Amino acid sequence: MSTETDAASRLLMFPTLIPGESYYSLLARYHRLSGNRADIYTFQQLFGAKADLRAAVTLPYRIRLIDEWLPEECHMPSGLVVRECTALSYLRLSGLFTEAAYDRIQQPESLRGQNQRFDMIRALQRNTQQLRFCPDCIWEDFVEYGEPCWHLVHQIDGVKYCPIHGTRLVDSPWPNKAKLNGFYPAPDYYTAHSLALSARSCMPPDPFEKPYLELARIIDWLLKNADRFSEGKLIQLYEQELGTLNLDTLLRQLTSSGTRFLTDLYGREVLQLTVSLYEHGMKSQPPLVHALMIMSLGGIPWISRYG
Repeated sequence: MSTETDAASRLLMFPTLIPGESYYSLLARYHRLSGNRADIYTFQQLFGAKADLRAAVTLPYRIRLIDEWLPEECHMPSGLVVRECTALSYLRLSGLFTEAAYDRIQQPESLRGQNQRFDMIRALQRNTQQLRFCPDCIWEDFVEYGEPCWHLVHQIDGVKYCPIHGTRLVDSPWPNKAKLNGFYPAPDYYTAHSLALSARSCMPPDPFEKPYLELARIIDWLLKNADRFSEGKLIQLYEQELGTLNLDTLLRQLTSSGTRFLTDLYGREVLQLTVSLYEHGMKSQPPLVHALMIMSLGGIPWISRYG
């Protein structure tokens, strides 16, 4: 195929959105729908070459191609997919990432800006590469839409439980390598049920289930409503509630759910978080820090008063 546009013009079908679905899931469902015998044929159709799709799990990686793949009659422009299937608005709660960073993730990985793209991925998917699912969501998707999908919120850093069902998420076996360079449709109900049973058999009781579930619900709310906020507006709300935001105030608020929970969430990186708060306060922090701050101030009932 000579160009991406030529390749894109050959798409004769594409899946419709399932609510809460990630962009990567759309691509994986297209692969299944296409009937292509191997991933490489789908990569050729969509991108013209093989690619690492880690960014597509949570971000709008090269998503402007949607406008070339699909005719207007599909009523699924790239802007809609960005809004519904990516965590870009949530990521923009952090001053770490500018409009230029968004432009860079549109480009092929061989171009400049690759490091910043990976920084954006790590801000949303820290310490995980496996795709995760909720077995209850798999069943509901199957009943409602005829097939399951990878839900965006389940792939976000800090989400350990499904915010809808309260079910502990299950790590899938995919991908089993450093890069995500394959299309893995979400498991069917029977596979998901089997994987969930196997995972639960070796899961110890979670002493932090309650705060993790609350955090998941806040992150889910922010994924849907973060475009109403900015980092500056959030900091103003914190200061309105707490007064001057010095380091002691920030740490006291962030650890209000328990220092052991924060350590469990961040692991060895909790020291790095403290240093970052000392140097920058709430400015240019990853969005997870804002979710924790909102959690400490009253969660969704508190933030929804302003959104």
